[in-house]
Amino acid sequence: AGLQWAVLEGKDLPGCSLLRVEASEELCRAEALAKGFPGFAWSPASQQCCFKPDGLFNIVDDPGVTLHIREPPSDEQGRRLAQASHKPLRLAVCIRGEVRGFHRPEVHSSIQDRLLLTSGASEVKIFYVLNL
Repeated sequence: AGLQWAVLEGKDLPGCSLLRVEASEELCRAEALAKGFPGFAWSPASQQCCFKPDGLFNIVDDPGVTLHIREPPSDEQGRRLAQASHKPLRLAVCIRGEVRGFHRPEVHSSIQDRLLLTSGASEVKIFYVLNL
């Protein structure tokens, strides 16, 4: 069985131990293995890869980059990778208004359901501020 890579599109790690310019994704993967780096970030737009040191923490969003990490990671690294690639969207909404039908469960549920559908969130919390 060959070495497996976790590939996280739109993710990166801050910092760069070594930058390779005018490279291909395959060349970056081979160089990461040869030099003992646990991962690299690949930017197809700039044709660059940035090799990452140990400490695969603080994964951040970066739409122009794909993060490649050698597997299997440690338990802690595995948890952080799973969190980074499957972060649920949670939404909090504040509604300000007069006393109307919001207190009725069907009105509240209708608003919550529509927010869930349109936002793609996994959870919605609604706060209602009453004007007096």
